[in-house]
Amino acid sequence: MAGTAPESMDAWVAFELRGKWASKAVESLPDAERKALKGLAGERAVRIVGIKSEGRAHGTQPLVMFRADANLRAPSLSEWTLDEWSGLLGLLPSPTPRTKPLFLVCTHGKRDVCCAREGWPIYERFVERLEHDEVWQSTHLGGHRFAPNVLVLPAGILYGRVTLDDVDPLLEATRQGRFFDLDKVRGRCSLPAVVQFAEVALRKVLGMLSIGALESWSLVQSSQEKALVELLLDQERWHVEIAIGKATEARQTSCDKPELSRPTTFALQSWRAIRA
Repeated sequence: MAGTAPESMDAWVAFELRGKWASKAVESLPDAERKALKGLAGERAVRIVGIKSEGRAHGTQPLVMFRADANLRAPSLSEWTLDEWSGLLGLLPSPTPRTKPLFLVCTHGKRDVCCAREGWPIYERFVERLEHDEVWQSTHLGGHRFAPNVLVLPAGILYGRVTLDDVDPLLEATRQGRFFDLDKVRGRCSLPAVVQFAEVALRKVLGMLSIGALESWSLVQSSQEKALVELLLDQERWHVEIAIGKATEARQTSCDKPELSRPTTFALQSWRAIRA
């Protein structure tokens, strides 16, 4: 599953989008509003998602918007409140820094029925455990076949195939600043796909779960068949060699679409510490 998260996303913008979502809820926003949302991340690569909470679906509370900066060394989360979305087109107030993480659960059934069917029970379990402003339903996060998908911000870590029994240990691990279950990690979304895989694979070898242990990375060599990734993990530098291929059998990528594809696969070939 590692290496399947959205890749190279430096920032996330999550904005409250009440009511029923169309299949392409974010893409159908007026151009001016989408441009304003992207502008919140400056020149960085940004992913925009709509969010909503059942407790606020028909409320009169101000609309909420978050920006997560997925910096490896110091990820951060900011929050705005707006009376209406037209406020995006004017001068925004200064955001409020937020210290608690956000948990986004994809329930976007109009995009793919997997997400609603599998994601809704997980969202409800999170709601039982958290304050209403800590967990949100989310529009499409990518990777329907891995539903239920749970994104943790600001670190930008995406988990897949989360079960009801996973929710409590996932929450506890996040509070302690560590990964929950490396077999459920689709990837850290700020990294390219092959680097996502390399990080998870090396962590499995070393038994290292601290989220903040990854200090830097570089793609030393890359081709269609293999990649050499350098990771600085817990103050030690590693070279990780990854084989790149295609799945031997075509797979259905969505619950409600018959199309088959052969997704990219990664396999750990070798790893070694780089001594100064």
